[in-house]
Amino acid sequence: MENWAVVRSGELLENQRADAEYYINPYNDYLSHLAKNSELEWQPLSAISSRLTSGHTPLRHDLKVGSVEFYTVECVDALALHRSKAKKVTGDQLAGELKRVALRKGDLLITIKRRIGMAAPLLSEPGPAAINQDVVVMTPKPGWSAAVVAAFLVSRPGQYQALRDATEQMNPYLNVQALGKILVPRLPDAQRVKIERLVKSRTDALRDSQEKYQAAQDALMAKLGWSAPSKSTSEIFELSAAKLMEDGRADAEFFAPSQYELLDALRRGSSRSISTFSAKAERGIQPVTSEGDVVVIDSKAVRELGVAAEKADRTSRAQRNLSLRGRVERDDVLLNSTGVGTLGRATCYRSREPAVCDNHVAIIRPDPSVCRPEYLALFLNSPAGRMQTERFQSGSSGQVELYPDAIGKIDVFIPLDAAGAIDGSWQDSLSEMVIEAADAMNTARDLLSEITASVALAVEQGPYGPKGYEVPAKV
Repeated sequence: MENWAVVRSGELLENQRADAEYYINPYNDYLSHLAKNSELEWQPLSAISSRLTSGHTPLRHDLKVGSVEFYTVECVDALALHRSKAKKVTGDQLAGELKRVALRKGDLLITIKRRIGMAAPLLSEPGPAAINQDVVVMTPKPGWSAAVVAAFLVSRPGQYQALRDATEQMNPYLNVQALGKILVPRLPDAQRVKIERLVKSRTDALRDSQEKYQAAQDALMAKLGWSAPSKSTSEIFELSAAKLMEDGRADAEFFAPSQYELLDALRRGSSRSISTFSAKAERGIQPVTSEGDVVVIDSKAVRELGVAAEKADRTSRAQRNLSLRGRVERDDVLLNSTGVGTLGRATCYRSREPAVCDNHVAIIRPDPSVCRPEYLALFLNSPAGRMQTERFQSGSSGQVELYPDAIGKIDVFIPLDAAGAIDGSWQDSLSEMVIEAADAMNTARDLLSEITASVALAVEQGPYGPKGYEVPAKV
């Protein structure tokens, strides 16, 4: 289908855009109506910022070395900062070339590449930290709240502006100048206070979730009595050709001494391979997405603390019933089996919503008398689990995979009690910690929905918003 638009030369010069997609854009009618009919005060982001700039990556620096947290686009989510994903730079670099993007309480981080317009306010002192070139730091001027601006940017009216102004398609990009042109409303005091309170509650729920999950991980690793090697540690070793032939592998990671040290620790403490307590893992199939109530789980939806169903596609029950393959049941363990960065991430499906998974996700159904599902997912996400998924992965250049046979070879720590039986009580205690962490994460997700809905309602339909305009259900 062809779309046509007549654009005046003055518009081309004013917008500095000559791409047809900018002018034939599903967001334009919505944004135009807001601008013309809203009674709120709107200001460009640049006008309400005392600092609005992106960072950069130090040249020839190993980002695994240093004491300063270095945030990339992967660290910044909607009203959430994932500090565990941070890279590292040195204190000297922070005091020198990165001084202009040193972070402090009250700042706001905004993504400008790939995941456009994700915003996370810093409600507490972050400690020594900086950002790379794909993230912008905004320091609000007095009278403007980082929490409220962040909430607006991740809500519908903020996202529509960012997506309209982004360039490129495969890797969307929003330069700092274009970001600065996004219009932000000054909300009435009562709504501002409400949103600040909700954002703080979400931050607290996220912290509670992360702390509970980390405590479960720490308890597991302490019981195992093994520590993962530093990522900066190099391993040099020799292997015979016969050993390569015996295992049918020629990748150095498979034979690294640290892998054998992990296997020794697992077997000393009692372990079992997944194949001994679960049928063969099975990948899903790619269903035809459509209107329906069946969740389609892909690798992006698999999170440590559950499935992010709000970001998943949907399909019909008729489509789900076409094949037994890929059907997800309650208490299934879902494991990402493809992709650099996502491979090896696991979760236990606790929802009662009908679901299927695609061909990038494998289903494991453990015998709960041997290995509790929540515990299995926790173990797979631990350093001991992730190290093994890296060991058994195949492929390279971004096309890594973990095949079902390889999943069955992963050794899982299954400690015994004093009587020599499987210590189910210990697994239960860790599983309960994971469930509590997941519940806190669900609270945080619910709060995000409430925040973005509150902002959209205030801007679109509140007493100061445009009248007589029906917001499109889909854009």
